[in-house]
Amino acid sequence: MVNTPPLPRADDIDATWKYIEDGVGQVLRDDLAHGAGLSSQMYMNLYSAIHNYCVSRDSNRSVSLASRGGVGSSTRGAQLIGADLYYKLKGFLESHLSSLEAEAQPMSGGNLLLYYIKCWDKYTVGAQYINHIFNYLNRHWVKRERDDGRKNVVDVNTMCLCAWKECFFDPLEKKVIDALLEQFTRLRNGESTGTIDIRKVVYSLVSLGLDQLDIKRVNLQVYEQAFLHPFIQHTKDYYTKESALFLQENTVVDYNRKAEQRLAEEKGRVDVYLHPSSEQRVIETCHECLIADHAEVIRSEFGSLLQGYREDDIRRVHVLLSKVDGALDPILPVFESYVKQEGENAVKQLAKDLTGTVDASTYVDTLIGVYERYVHLVEVAFSNHTSLHKVLDAACLAFINKNAIATPDSPSNKSRDSKTPELLASYCNTLLKKTTKTTEDFDLEAKLENAIVIFRFLEEKDAFQKHYTRNLARRLVYNSSASDDAERSMVNKLKNECGMEYTGKLNKMFQDISVSGELQEEFKERVQQKRQDAAASGGEANLVDFSPTIIAEGCWPLPSVKDGFRLPNDLTKTYEAFTQYYQAKHQGRKLKWLWNFTKGDVKIHTKGSKIGYSVTASIYQIAILLAYNDADVLSVADLQEITGLSNTYLHGSLHLILKSKFLLVEGVSGDPKDVELTPETRIVFNQDFKSKKIRININGVIKTEAKAEAEETKKAIEEDRKWFLQATIVRVMKARKTLKHTALVQETIVQSKKRFHPKIGEIKKVIDDLIEREYLTRIEQDKYEYAA
Repeated sequence: MVNTPPLPRADDIDATWKYIEDGVGQVLRDDLAHGAGLSSQMYMNLYSAIHNYCVSRDSNRSVSLASRGGVGSSTRGAQLIGADLYYKLKGFLESHLSSLEAEAQPMSGGNLLLYYIKCWDKYTVGAQYINHIFNYLNRHWVKRERDDGRKNVVDVNTMCLCAWKECFFDPLEKKVIDALLEQFTRLRNGESTGTIDIRKVVYSLVSLGLDQLDIKRVNLQVYEQAFLHPFIQHTKDYYTKESALFLQENTVVDYNRKAEQRLAEEKGRVDVYLHPSSEQRVIETCHECLIADHAEVIRSEFGSLLQGYREDDIRRVHVLLSKVDGALDPILPVFESYVKQEGENAVKQLAKDLTGTVDASTYVDTLIGVYERYVHLVEVAFSNHTSLHKVLDAACLAFINKNAIATPDSPSNKSRDSKTPELLASYCNTLLKKTTKTTEDFDLEAKLENAIVIFRFLEEKDAFQKHYTRNLARRLVYNSSASDDAERSMVNKLKNECGMEYTGKLNKMFQDISVSGELQEEFKERVQQKRQDAAASGGEANLVDFSPTIIAEGCWPLPSVKDGFRLPNDLTKTYEAFTQYYQAKHQGRKLKWLWNFTKGDVKIHTKGSKIGYSVTASIYQIAILLAYNDADVLSVADLQEITGLSNTYLHGSLHLILKSKFLLVEGVSGDPKDVELTPETRIVFNQDFKSKKIRININGVIKTEAKAEAEETKKAIEEDRKWFLQATIVRVMKARKTLKHTALVQETIVQSKKRFHPKIGEIKKVIDDLIEREYLTRIEQDKYEYAA
C-alpha cells in the first residue's frame, strides 16, 4: 500500500504548490495511456489541495496580477486567488517542455518524428489529467478572468497546448516540417514510412491552432502556415519534376494513365493524412502540375484515340482535362469535325456500293450506326458531358442533312435540297407497312425511336411531313398498315417533337378512316340485305363486295387523275348503289372518286388451274382483265376504247399485267418490258398460265405516276414554304412595325428553323412580293414598315 502525503495548509502557497508540483511532474513523466500514473487517492488529494487554496480568503496571499505577467492591475482578493497556482503551473510546463525540446534538437528525419509523437502522446494525455485536477480553477478563477475581459487567460488544457507550441514546436518547426515532407516523398515514391504515424503529427498542428478569444473555435492558422503552405509547394515541385521526366521517357497515353493514378493516390493521401479543408488546394495544385501544364500534350493524341475508338483512353483524356477550366474546350471542334467526317465517309461508302436506287432502310441504318457509335462514346467516355453532346449534335446535323446521298453533286439536284427527309419517310413507310416479314413489337418500337432520332436532326422537317403524310395516306387507304398502334405511336412521337400543329392533318386522317369504317359496315349490311331479298325472290342482286374509303379532300395528299376512265359494267351497279346510299345519308356532299387509288380482287381461271387464281390488282388492271371475259385477243386500241384510259395509265397497267404473264403480247416471246406498245399491238389472254401461288398481287406503282407525284410533292413543299415565310414576315412586322432588312431576315430564319432552313434569296423574294401586295413599305434603302 502506497502512503499519500498529507494535504498542505490551505493558506500556504509554497507548500500547496510543492504538493501539486510533485503530482503534476508524475503525471507528465508517467505513461498514463498504458496504466501508469497517479493513484485515485493522490488524484483526489491534488484536486482538494487546489480547491482548498482557491476558497481560502486570506488577503495576505493576494498578489498583484500585474506582477504575474501583466494580466491586470486589480487587487481584489476574490479575483487574485488562483493566479499564483495558474502561473506556477505555466512556468512548470514551460520548463518541462524546454527540457524535452533540448533532447530533440540533435534529432532529424524519422527519428525526430518518432520522438515528437512519443512526447505528444504522453503530454496530451497528461494535459487532460492536469486539466481535470485543475477543474475547480478553470470553473471559477479562469472563468471570472475571461468574463472580465482578460482573454489571454485560458483553461488549463488550452494553456498546456499553448506551452507546447511556444516551447517545443516553434523551436523545432522547420526540422519537424522537413521531416514530415520527407515522409510524404517516401509515400509518393512507394516507399514504407515504418511505424511513423504521419497523421498524428499533422493533426497535432491542427490542435495547436488556438484562438484565445474563442477557445472552442477551430483555428487552422498553425496548421496552414506551418505545414500546408510548405506541403503545397513541395507537392508542386515534386509533380512538376516527375511529370516532365515521365513525358520524356513515355508516350502521352502512358502519361495520362500515370496522371490519373497519381491524382487518385494524392486524393487518398489527403483523406488519410490531412485535414479535410486542405483537399481542394492540394488537388488543385496537382491538377495544375499534372494536367494544366501539359494540357496541350494531352490533347495532341486525342485525334488518334478517336480513330482507334479507344474508349478507355478517351475517357481518361476527358476526366483529366475536365478538371481544369477551359482545358477541354480545344478538343470540342476536333470531336465535331471527326464525327462529321465519319458520318460523311460512311454514307460515301454506301453510295459507292450502290448498284441501283438508294435503299432507305440501309441509308437510315447507316446514319443511326454512326450516331449510336458516338453517342455511346459521349455517354460512357465523356460522362454525358453537355458540351460534347452539343458538338455531337452539330456534327450529326451536318452529315445527316448533307452527304453523298442526301445532296449529291448531280444535274438532277440543282436546288441542293436534302433527300434525307424523303428517305427517312420511306424508312418509316417500310417499317409501318404490311410485309411478309414479321417484326416483333419491341423491334418495331426501337426502329421507330431510331427514326425519331434522325428526325430531330432534319433541317427540312416540313419536307419529311409532306412525304410521311403521302405515305401514311396510302397505307390507310390501302389498309396496308402493319399495326394501328404503331401508326398512332409514331404520330404521337412526331407530335411530342413538333407540337399539335405538325400532326394535325395526320390525326384528321385517322378520324376519317374511323368514320369511313362505320360507313363501310353499314353499306355491307345494306348489300347483304339486298342479296337476301333478291335470293328470296329467285333473282340475283349483282352486287360485289365494295368497301370505299370516304376521306376529306383537304387533309389527304392524294391527287386525282383527270381521265375518262370507264368503270366496268360488272361494278357499275354496286357503284351506283353506294352513291345512292351515301347521298341519302349525307345530302349536299359530293363524292369525287379517286380511281387511281382503287384496287380489288378478281378471280382468274385458266386451263392450267382447276380452282383459279385470286389476283389483287388496281381498278385499271381489273377493267383491262374483265374485258377478256368477252374476247381472247384485244388490241391496245380496243382496250383503250373499253377502259377510257389515257396512254400513260393504260400502258403502265398493261406492262404490269404482261409482267405477271396473265396477258401476253401476240408474237412476242421475250421480256415484255422491252415491247413498245402501239394502238395496233395485240394482247392475248394466256390460257396456259400456271403458278404455284393461288393468291397473286400484280398491283404496282406506275413509273410515270410515281415521277409525277414526286414533282407534285416538291412543288407542294415549295408552295407551303412560300406561304409560311409570308405569314412569318407579316407576323414579325406586325409586332415590330419597323425593322431593318438584316434584322427581318435574321428573325425570319430563327422562326423558320423548326420547320426548314430558308435561303436568304427565298426570303428576299417573299419580302418583294409582300411590298408589291402592300403588306410592307420600304421606308429606307434597308428598312421596312408594316403597312397592312
